[in-house]
Amino acid sequence: MKRQMILGMGVGQCGLPLLAKILDKQPGCRVTLEQPPLLPWVVEPGASAIRERLERILRTRTEPFVGDIGRPKSELRGLRYCRSRQKMWGCC
Repeated sequence: MKRQMILGMGVGQCGLPLLAKILDKQPGCRVTLEQPPLLPWVVEPGASAIRERLERILRTRTEPFVGDIGRPKSELRGLRYCRSRQKMWGCC
């Protein structure tokens, strides 16, 4: 059976951890949440980071359905900054 890849991306408080858990609990499925290294939102032409990550996922997992769910790296940086200022801004 040919394996299939599941990729998910979102921003902010959109439920990514829950999505990853639900998918990972399905029979024959192995899906992680934000497996490092984090990928950039903008990719330069010829960059190999995405291809390398996809190849690693396929190489290290044997389930019929494999994947990763995550946020763009720039979104995580902004979220950390916002959380550090939470008391001052009342946000996040």
